[in-house]
Amino acid sequence: MLSKSPSGLNGFLPALTAVLLLLLLVGCSSSGTAVPAGSEGGDPQAAEDVLQRRTLEVADTSAAQASQDSVTEAEEVRLSSRFVEEAFADYAQRTNTKLTLFFQAQQRYHAGQYVEALRLINRALEWGESADALAMKGLIFAGLQAEEQAISYWQRAIALDPDVFERILLPRE
Repeated sequence: MLSKSPSGLNGFLPALTAVLLLLLLVGCSSSGTAVPAGSEGGDPQAAEDVLQRRTLEVADTSAAQASQDSVTEAEEVRLSSRFVEEAFADYAQRTNTKLTLFFQAQQRYHAGQYVEALRLINRALEWGESADALAMKGLIFAGLQAEEQAISYWQRAIALDPDVFERILLPRE
């Protein structure tokens, strides 16, 4: 659980005590000594007791506020973590969809079903361009005897990744 640093709170308490002392003490005796509210004749022990009670009340309030701040910070961390998890899940979903469409297009291409392969690779490219998908689209156009379009997509693929054809065309060892 996150909380405010003790050093920051310790630096704050002396200043707070001084302000409280000024606020809690009202009136002045003839000698210039402050007299706390409700004390007769400026009894030093009564003034100290009042000051101690008020300081403890303020410390309790400060601790409660620090606890509330900790809850707020913890809630921010929780929401931030949830956002990251949801963003990752969305990214994974989109990547899985794109890869599934790409592999289905590749299967249709190897089966000679070029029109269906083109439909699937176009859907995959809707999720974002990649060198592999562009090269596959070029291969599909080559299968459809559309050489100019094939060359255009191969050039785009090579611009993204000069080694794309080594990955796609060469057998893996």
